[in-house]
Amino acid sequence: MEYKRNRRRSKARRSRKETGEAGRAFIAICMVAAIVYLVSASAAGTWIAQNVVVPVFSAVERFKPAQTETPPADAAEASEGAMQVALDTSRKAVDADMTLPAVTCYALQMGVYASEENALSQSAQLKKMGGGGYVLKDADRYRVIAAGYAAEADARSVKDRLVEQGVDCALYTFSTDAATYRVSAQEEQLASVRAGFAAIANAQQALTDCVLSFDAGKLGVAEGKAEAGRIADTLKADMALLSGYEGEQTTLSSLLSCYNDALSAIEKAAKSDVADTSAFAAELKYAQLYVTDRYAAFMRELY
Repeated sequence: MEYKRNRRRSKARRSRKETGEAGRAFIAICMVAAIVYLVSASAAGTWIAQNVVVPVFSAVERFKPAQTETPPADAAEASEGAMQVALDTSRKAVDADMTLPAVTCYALQMGVYASEENALSQSAQLKKMGGGGYVLKDADRYRVIAAGYAAEADARSVKDRLVEQGVDCALYTFSTDAATYRVSAQEEQLASVRAGFAAIANAQQALTDCVLSFDAGKLGVAEGKAEAGRIADTLKADMALLSGYEGEQTTLSSLLSCYNDALSAIEKAAKSDVADTSAFAAELKYAQLYVTDRYAAFMRELY
């Protein structure tokens, strides 16, 4: 953001010493600001912003020229420690806080393998029975996931019933923290940007609800495909503004990559040609687990 500034003429001229100090302070600010911008998508960036930038600006407060324009309300209300994303750096841009929502999914883990081949074998068996059969690579292990639930109690209830029947399984939790960014954009774009930031998390939740409704018999195969299609259309609409972004901002590029992968998985389920209930249940669950895992991976990259 840039604000117009007006230098008031002082009755007495500043000394050359003050001018030199101001110049050096300004250079220091620019250098620190550049560093923060480069690492702003990390915990280190937040630390530097709070512990380096703020003290530097405070130290040279007396050198700041008088400000004649009032900063936009969104900029004044932005929370401390927010990371930075710039869609627009012109004088007409305004700042506002945007949140990438946290997501938590309680998954039913059916096995953990050192061999990918063994994991894929169990995955195929699960899919035949209507399970997601999603293979999650975790370091040097491969976790095979059957389904994901929004509530821990629901996941634990299913897991306990399976254990009582002699089926070996456990719970695995996908969990992410929320991330807040201070976004510079045109004021009329802020609502669309906010929708884009929440779009993938909303799609993940909608998929989870769709899976539960399908398993409960509230949706047939045709209805399930239609609902998956609706989720895909909503995701595209919410991401309409950001999907056209082209630039070097790492966070936005990563968000768009996550969006494209998620949309592809959801549309695959929506356009599936399977008619069997178990087969479609497997495809729907796989899409839900894939979107959950992909979003969790994207959020981990931010820190």
